[in-house]
Amino acid sequence: MGSWIDTPQERQELASKLNARYRESKHKQQVMYAATEKEKTDNIWKDACEKGKSNGKIRLCWLVDLKHISNRVYSYQSDYGRELQELVLDGIGLSTLNTDLFKYCMDLIHLSLASNHISDIDGIHSLRKLLHLNLLCNNLTDLPASIGNLANLTRLDVANNKLVNLPHEICQLCQLEHLNLECNELSELPVSFGKLSCKVVNCNYNKFTVFPDCILDMPILRQFSIMANEIGNLSVGMERFKYLEVFHVSRNRITILPDSIVEIPSLQCLWLDYNNISALPPNFHRLRRLKVLKLEGNTDMVYPSLKTITMGVEEVLRWSRGRLETKKTAKVRQIVQSLEEVLSLVQRHRIGGDLYESLFQVNGNYCQFPPDALWSVFIPELRKIWSNPENTSNDGIQSFAFERNEVEQAIFEFRDAAGPIVKRLSNARFRRCSCDLTGRRPVCIPPKVGWMCQRPAIALRMKVAYEENMREKRRLLEEEKRIEDAASATEAITKSFLESDDGMIMVRDEAEKRLSLRKQSSSDSTETSSAASINKRIVSGIQTYNLSERHNCSCFMIAYITHVDQLSIPQLNRSHQRELRHVEEEIKVEYTSRKVSEKTQQVMDGNKKVRWIMKSWLGVTNDEVFKGWRDCVEVSKKQQRREQRKKSREERLRYEDEMATYEFKKLEASILADACARLISLLTLAFRVHLAHTQLSRWEQKWDDWNDVIVWVNKDSDETRWYKPTPPLYPLQPPSLIDVSTGKHLSPRTIRRNESDSSSGEDSISSDEKSVGDATSMGESARSNLSITKDDIIGSHDITILHGKDAELELAAKRVQERRMRYLSYGIQRSGENDELSDDI
Repeated sequence: MGSWIDTPQERQELASKLNARYRESKHKQQVMYAATEKEKTDNIWKDACEKGKSNGKIRLCWLVDLKHISNRVYSYQSDYGRELQELVLDGIGLSTLNTDLFKYCMDLIHLSLASNHISDIDGIHSLRKLLHLNLLCNNLTDLPASIGNLANLTRLDVANNKLVNLPHEICQLCQLEHLNLECNELSELPVSFGKLSCKVVNCNYNKFTVFPDCILDMPILRQFSIMANEIGNLSVGMERFKYLEVFHVSRNRITILPDSIVEIPSLQCLWLDYNNISALPPNFHRLRRLKVLKLEGNTDMVYPSLKTITMGVEEVLRWSRGRLETKKTAKVRQIVQSLEEVLSLVQRHRIGGDLYESLFQVNGNYCQFPPDALWSVFIPELRKIWSNPENTSNDGIQSFAFERNEVEQAIFEFRDAAGPIVKRLSNARFRRCSCDLTGRRPVCIPPKVGWMCQRPAIALRMKVAYEENMREKRRLLEEEKRIEDAASATEAITKSFLESDDGMIMVRDEAEKRLSLRKQSSSDSTETSSAASINKRIVSGIQTYNLSERHNCSCFMIAYITHVDQLSIPQLNRSHQRELRHVEEEIKVEYTSRKVSEKTQQVMDGNKKVRWIMKSWLGVTNDEVFKGWRDCVEVSKKQQRREQRKKSREERLRYEDEMATYEFKKLEASILADACARLISLLTLAFRVHLAHTQLSRWEQKWDDWNDVIVWVNKDSDETRWYKPTPPLYPLQPPSLIDVSTGKHLSPRTIRRNESDSSSGEDSISSDEKSVGDATSMGESARSNLSITKDDIIGSHDITILHGKDAELELAAKRVQERRMRYLSYGIQRSGENDELSDDI
C-alpha cells in the first residue's frame, strides 16, 4: 500500500495546516481561560461589593492574582446608591494605582493598600476626607508633597518601605495622631516636624545617627520609639517632653544619659537595653511614675549593679534614693570609724592613767565610757600624743577633727546591718570610782563584788557589721537550719518505716542473714557430723535387717526422711533470740544513721550548688539568666532520665535475680520431694519383692513316685500343689512419678529409658509372671541399688537422686549464676542471701 503523501511540498502544506490548527486551538483555549479568569475575578469583585453595599465597605485581602482594581469599585456609588467609605485591598498584587480611584472614590475615609508593590501614590491628595491611610510593605521611595492636603488624616502607616526622607509638607497634617515610619532608610526628620500633634511616633529600624530634636517640640507626644538606630547621645532638653509616657531607645549606641531625662514627669515605660550606658543619672528616683525599665545588655553598666537591675524597677529607684543619701552617710561612717580607732587607742595606751578603769570598760564587742570623758580626758590626751614629735609609732589615725555635736549626732543616727551601734546605759558598772559631783569625792556604794562604781554611760560597738557579712551569716544559718530540718524529718520517716510491717520484715531478714553468716562454719560442721552418723546407722540397718524388721522398712525410711528434712528448720533457743534482738537493734541504728547521713549529704550538695549558682550568675542579665536556667533544666532532665533508666535496669536485674533464686529454690524443693518419693517407692518395692521371694522360697520341689509327677510342698504347712507356685499379687512396679520440668507423670518405661544406671534392676521386674529365680535376682538387684552411702547426703537438706546428677538442678544453678554475674557487672552490691545461695550451688 503506497503513501498518501507523495511530495515534500504536500508534506509541508500538511504541516502548516496542522500548526495553524494548533495555534488556533491554543488561542481559543487562552481566550476561554482569560474569559473564565475574568469572569471569576469579576465574580470576586461582585461578591465583595455585594457584601459591602450595606455599610459602604469593600474588603479583599491576600488574593495575589487580582493585580488590579475592578471598575465595580469606581461605579460603586452609581450601582448601590451610596458612597464608598472604606477600601481594604491588602496583598492583592497591585503595582500601580489607577487615577480613577482618586476620581470616583473621593469620599473614602479608610484606605488600606498594604503588602503590595506600589511605588507611586500621586493623586492621593484628592481623597480629602481620608482619615486612615495604610501603605505598609510597599516599594515607596518618597511621599508626594501633595500628601499635605490630607488635612483630616489621623493615622498614617508607611512602615516597611524604602523612604529616604519625608517632604516638609507632611508637617501640614495638623490632625495626625499616629505616625508609623518603622523599617525605612530615614536619617533625619523635617525641621518643622515638631508642629505635628502626634501622640504616637514610631521610628524604629532606620538610620538615625543623631537624636531628632524636633521631636521635643511635639506638644502632646505620648509614645516615641526610636529603637535599632545608631544614636550616640540623647538630647539635653528632655524635660520638654511634658506628656511622654513611653520612651523606647533600645539597641542604639548611647553612652551617657542626660540629667534632664529625670525631668519627664509622666514617663512610665523606659527602654534603654542593649546600649553602652555605664551609669544612671544621680536623681533617677525622681521618675516616680516609672513602672517598666529595661537596662539589660549594657555591658559597661556599673551604677546600679546588674544584680540591682535584675531585681526590677522598684529596686533601681530604691537604689537611686539610697545613692542620694550616700554622701550624707559617708561622713557619718567616717566619724564612726574614726571614733572606733580613737577608742582602740585609748584601750591600747590606757589613756587616763589612774582614772582609766573608772572611765573606760570593755564588755565583749562594746566599749563603755561616760560621754564627758571622751572630750575631757580621751581626746586631749591623744592630741598630746599626736603632737609629740618623738611619737613615731604608726597607730593609724593621727587626728580627730570633728565637733562634739556632729559626733554625737552621727553615732546616735548611724545604723549598720545589725542595727544601732550605740547603747545608752543608765547604770553602767566600772572597776573604780571617780565620781565628783560636789567638789568633793564621795564614795560610791559598790553595786556588786568586783565593781566600785555605777553611773550613766554610753556603749559603742567596735566592729561595724556590713550587709554582706550579715547576709553571709544569715545564709550560713539558713543552710544549717535546712540541714537540721532535713535530718530530723528523715529520722522521723525512717523510724516510722522501721516500725511498720515492711520495716520489721526487712530488719528481721537482715538480722537472720547476719546471724547465719556468723554461725555458718560451726553450724555446717555440726549438721554434717549429725547427718553422717544418722546416715551410717540407716545404711547398716538396711544392709543387716532381718525378716522381723522388714515390714517396718517403709515406716523407718519415712521417719528418716522426716528427720533429715527437720535438720534444715532453724531451732531458735533463748540465746539465739537474744542475739537476734541485739542484731536487730544494731541494724535499726545503722539504717537510721545511714539514711540521715545520705539526706544530710544531699542537702549539703544542694547548698553547694546554690552557692555556686549565686557566685556564677551574679551580675548577668535576665536573658542570660533565662538561657542559663534553661540549659540547667535540660541537663537536669537528661540526668534524671539517665538515673531513671539506670534505676529501672537495676530493678529489672534485681527482679530477674530474685525470680531466678525463687525458681531455683522451688526446683530444689521439688527435686528433693521427688527424690524422697522415689526413695520411699523403691524401698517399698524392694521390700515387696523380697517378701515375694521369701514366700516362694517356702515351696520345695519334690517327685511324686506314685503319680510320677513333680509336686511342690510347703515347708511350713505341708501343703502340696500339682502346679508351679506363683508370686503373690503385690504391685511389683513403683507408682508413676512426676517430671519436675513438665509436671507430667512418668511411666516406669520412661524412667528406665532416661535413667540408665537403674535399667538392669528395673527391667528384671517387668511382669507378674516371672519365675522364682527371676524374682530372686530382681530382689537382689533392687537391694543392691537401695544401698545408701555417705555421698548420698549433702549438707543437712539435699538428697541426691539415686540415678546420678539431675540435669534440671544443674541448669537452674547455671541460670542463677549467669544472672548473678550480670548483676555484679553493673556494680550493684549483692545481698547475703544471694551469696549464700551461690555457696550452696
